[in-house]
Amino acid sequence: MFCGKGGVGKTSSTVALALYLSSQRNKKVAVVDYDGGHSVANTLGLSSKLVPNIINKTDHNMSIVVVENTSFVPIKEAKRRGFTIDQYLQQFPGSLGILPLSDMVCEFFGVLTDVITMQKFAILVDVLAQLEKEKYTHVIIDVEPTAGLERLLTNAESTVHSLLNLQNKGRAELALIGVKWPEIRAYLKGEYIRHADQHCVQIQRTVKRLKASKYFIVCTPEASPVDQTFEVRRIIEKFGGRVTGYVVNNMRNEPHESDVLSRLSGVGVPLVLMQRRNELHRPGANKTEILLQMGEILVREGM
Repeated sequence: MFCGKGGVGKTSSTVALALYLSSQRNKKVAVVDYDGGHSVANTLGLSSKLVPNIINKTDHNMSIVVVENTSFVPIKEAKRRGFTIDQYLQQFPGSLGILPLSDMVCEFFGVLTDVITMQKFAILVDVLAQLEKEKYTHVIIDVEPTAGLERLLTNAESTVHSLLNLQNKGRAELALIGVKWPEIRAYLKGEYIRHADQHCVQIQRTVKRLKASKYFIVCTPEASPVDQTFEVRRIIEKFGGRVTGYVVNNMRNEPHESDVLSRLSGVGVPLVLMQRRNELHRPGANKTEILLQMGEILVREGM
């Protein structure tokens, strides 16, 4: 996973590593574009639009999954439109089946829940399961900037707790509420809850994968991005993850850089310094070749 402040080169680092592993090491690699900016395709110079939430094969011997929230009709609006409860629940296949609970709790009782973040995480759960099924050896995730990373990791843990609680005492409590709210009663009798044990295992497996991931914190040699790396590291370690390395992009060999980088000298993990490649910003440049060179440096010095 590549994490850090926005605009520091997380995506170019993600793509560089993926290109190198897939083409030079002959690995089956998938990039998961979890950043709302969705710039992986642009970095690769892909002309065709990628379909969200499925595995898109590319000409670069690698695959890309763009994780994107999908629209759904909330329960109150669904009732206003005359949806049956089955029509409402059909909007949430697979791991998305956790969402109606949050939606109904929010709509009926006014309890604020981050349904959008939970939806995006549920999509990630299904995506990782599919990539495992298709035997990808490496999955590289381009994560949102700092706040988005914290939402992802926090929500991963809270979703497990919510489902475990629902499996235990929560189901009985909601059943009582269901006397007044038939929609909740129908949800408790639905397909997702019947297979809650399986979904819980899959969500826990995703959390375990995220904790075991190699985290690379990306920055540029300026004070603010370097300051942000310490906050990012705190978020990762609080979750139970471990930082594998730091990547400092856009090095220009300017005098101020050594002072800024001295703050990273004691981080205890590899520090990969990437020189600025002006060619990456020029029209018509062979970006693939440049990214391959960057990927080689990441593997040699950071992994």
